[in-house]
Amino acid sequence: METKESMVEVARRAELEAQVREIMASRAAVDALQEEHLTFGELASDRLATVAGSWTFIFAFLGVVALWIAINTFAWISHRDGYPFILLNLVLSVLAAVQAPVIMMSQNRDQAHDRLHNENDYRTNVRAEILMEHLTAEVEEIKQLLVQHSALPE
Repeated sequence: METKESMVEVARRAELEAQVREIMASRAAVDALQEEHLTFGELASDRLATVAGSWTFIFAFLGVVALWIAINTFAWISHRDGYPFILLNLVLSVLAAVQAPVIMMSQNRDQAHDRLHNENDYRTNVRAEILMEHLTAEVEEIKQLLVQHSALPE
């Protein structure tokens, strides 16, 4: 009798392990599917968002702007872009006009990726809830068996 119960327990444990592997594989599949269908524009927007959102870029950019202002303010021979730095304003405006939509594209793609992960997490939670209900029913069954066993006369 115990060997049959232990075989059932081993089968149940193997089933649970298979479900865990399936959950992990489905999460990896979502990531792989998302990465597989990236276009050149999506890859470029992700890379630009990564670079432009770094402290290295911010400090380097501030350094370039400060250098531009210093060179054009203290130039002895000719002022290529003197105060009020109209060319610098043009460059900054163009940079902002190009960079903002590209970063927004990257954020939209990240939202789509998060949406896929959320759907996968929801399916995983539903499976876990069903499993918990099944385990709760088994615990109740074991409780009833213990109550019945303790009520038997010796």
